[in-house]
Amino acid sequence: MRAADFLERLADKNAPVLNLLAESRVEENRAAWKEGPQLSRRFARLLLKQGHPTLALEVAARSLDEVYPDDHELLYCRAFALARCGNPTKARLFAEGLLKLELSPAMRTEALSLAGRIRKDLAARTADPAVRVRRLREAYEYYRQAYELSDDTFPGINAATLALLAGERDLSRTLAARVRDQAQEQLEKPNGQRDAWGLATLGEACLLLDDQTAAKGRYGQAVRLSREAHADGDIESMHRQLRLLSPHLPIDRDLLALFRIGPVVVFAGHSLDRPGDPPRFPADPALEALVRKAIRNELEALETTIGYYSPACGSDILFGELMHDRTAETHMVLPFAEEDFIPDRLTYGLDEFIPWQQRYEELRGFLRVTRHFATAEPFLDDHVLYDFAGSFIQGLALIRAAQIGTSAIALVVQDPAVRPTPSGVATFVESWKRTGQELRVINLAELRSRGIPPQVVTRSTTDEQTAVAQQNGQPPIVCAANPGRTIKSMLFADVAGFSGLKESHLPTFFIDFLSIVEDELKTTRTLLQNTWGDGLYIVFDDVVTAADFALRLLKRLETFDYSAFNLKEDKQPGIRIALHTGPVFEGYDAIIGRTNYFGSHVSRAARIEPVTMPGSTFVSEQFAAALALEPNHDFFCEYLGLLPLAKGYDVCHLYRLTTRLDHTMT
Repeated sequence: MRAADFLERLADKNAPVLNLLAESRVEENRAAWKEGPQLSRRFARLLLKQGHPTLALEVAARSLDEVYPDDHELLYCRAFALARCGNPTKARLFAEGLLKLELSPAMRTEALSLAGRIRKDLAARTADPAVRVRRLREAYEYYRQAYELSDDTFPGINAATLALLAGERDLSRTLAARVRDQAQEQLEKPNGQRDAWGLATLGEACLLLDDQTAAKGRYGQAVRLSREAHADGDIESMHRQLRLLSPHLPIDRDLLALFRIGPVVVFAGHSLDRPGDPPRFPADPALEALVRKAIRNELEALETTIGYYSPACGSDILFGELMHDRTAETHMVLPFAEEDFIPDRLTYGLDEFIPWQQRYEELRGFLRVTRHFATAEPFLDDHVLYDFAGSFIQGLALIRAAQIGTSAIALVVQDPAVRPTPSGVATFVESWKRTGQELRVINLAELRSRGIPPQVVTRSTTDEQTAVAQQNGQPPIVCAANPGRTIKSMLFADVAGFSGLKESHLPTFFIDFLSIVEDELKTTRTLLQNTWGDGLYIVFDDVVTAADFALRLLKRLETFDYSAFNLKEDKQPGIRIALHTGPVFEGYDAIIGRTNYFGSHVSRAARIEPVTMPGSTFVSEQFAAALALEPNHDFFCEYLGLLPLAKGYDVCHLYRLTTRLDHTMT
């Protein structure tokens, strides 16, 4: 299919954008992306509009890297997507770079407005009141320039709002009145079409002028049009602006309720009973129907459009199917390698459970389903991988909820009478309770008590089960001893530009550099510390300690004196720090004479470090998710994109670690 064909289909306001994106990436259609930048631009714009900034970033960044490196609109979309992903630091660099180019008036207006939005985001993350006001004034100035250049009501209304936030109420009202009159005039044109942003602009102007009734009417129309266009990203932007205004203006609850986006739901539930187990969730069609109905009722009450789950047989697969029925954005998380997951959590190695594998495969193939792997390694009968996946799912849900400005809710199907085990639903529930977020429980025991007789299939021995699995062409079930994997956070760091140092300078550099590292380690609880030349390998028991150490070390090294090494300013080294969290093996290392940690997740952390920007800390998706679960800290993980790791190891989602203090000082 050619680019023109995709563009024609995307012109339909009800176009299935995610489906078309997947279709455009199959082998026979990939050439369409090279027929001009229009297809990349259109996909990036629509993905931003519909609330998929990570996909928009991937589309824009890939097109810039591979085909259209100088396209202004794609440069804009990349910066805008980063801002929507919660990375104002990187977005700011790209937006300011874009403003240095020769742009058309329309694109300059957009770029100035984006620069204003980014300053506004940075202000929201700033703890220092004086710095916050300064950033709000900078944001106002960008929007003012855009308004003067274009006379467009969008930057105009933002300038009016920023004037209020910066303490200039009279200026705010003057601008708001001007914008209101413009927006009203456009709305009343004989051939004028009502668009959501024009109505939202009019609503915001009325709000700034203390006309709550008119504001609610216009905002109601804007939200309705946006929902019809599946523009959840636009609704979130409107809502975000209201949240900024709420400390400065009286805003009715009814007005805020117009923007309600259903919560992100993170789901866990009991699987079907393994043959021979005490009855908890027997494979009974009537009970399955009751569980399905109970889950459906909760999803309808929550009005959710985004969900996260791990697709085991039983209640989890039911959740996935119901989310598909809702055409919802769904994230499927596997705890380990698929070839181990299928026999352990879907079929139990028995013919009678193969339909559950087929249902999983059907869900896996849906285009609105995104798959994540908490780990991609073998199971090895190590149940810690289930707990790690549960935490990973929860963290991803919290990150997504923060991204779109909504809440995250855990929904579980649980038999409260079942004795908690080291891993499972009870562990999932206890982990979620620590977040302080809402938990909803569907009582499986109550559903089972409605007169449904349990059906128990006897299983004689593991050997019989394995034989059945082999007859079905599945890998044998391995009941190995627990190999003792444990969840740790690993740090790798080195000094970029180290090779530029002269041999005569190396002893002094190492003494000074390692002295700083030692100072920071003195106040940090670690499990393992190792160094080789300019390289560091440190293992931590928790993500907050790891994050704190990494950023303290970066701060110390910002003032490192390189002048004694006769290096030019553009050749001065900078430290790169990578952090990753995952299950690793723990054992005694006879060479170093102490406990060491090893496994593929140590290798993954090591492969992130070489692609880290000097002077920064990059973290994996697993680390970011684990950090999102921890309360009472000021760390931010700013999304960078889907990036290749060193030596072709893998491609994964990476974030930049920063803090509220960073945003105060810059």
